[in-house]
Amino acid sequence: MNSCLKYVRGHARAPDAPWGLEELELASDGSYAYTQRVGDVTVGVGQGHVDASRATGIFDALRRSAFPDVPHHSVPPGASVVTLELGATDAASLDYFFGLGLEGYREALPALDALLAEVRRCAVRDGSDRSCDADVRG
Repeated sequence: MNSCLKYVRGHARAPDAPWGLEELELASDGSYAYTQRVGDVTVGVGQGHVDASRATGIFDALRRSAFPDVPHHSVPPGASVVTLELGATDAASLDYFFGLGLEGYREALPALDALLAEVRRCAVRDGSDRSCDADVRG
């Protein structure tokens, strides 16, 4: 059975979120779907596949973490809050930089961000229904 991790970063209406709200759904087999929204408008979409070992590395890092548990921490205004959802019941929201100090999260968050940046570059922005580059590697 394929697990699916949803990674959410940014905010669609925050002036300090340079890419608006981004959602990346990554399956354990490496398939992904990407959506980027600014305000009420979807400005980028993509889907494709990354090397399965890359996806496995992210899922393994989360298994080493306390996910979905996150220690209580303050989140200052303008912080880089990220949300991770696995299945219908497991979810964690945390400050990205706080997460870099936590076992498992310190590996998973930068890997997810690197993948997000690659997928963002190849996202479709013209409203067509073609898919994003189906072979993003890193």
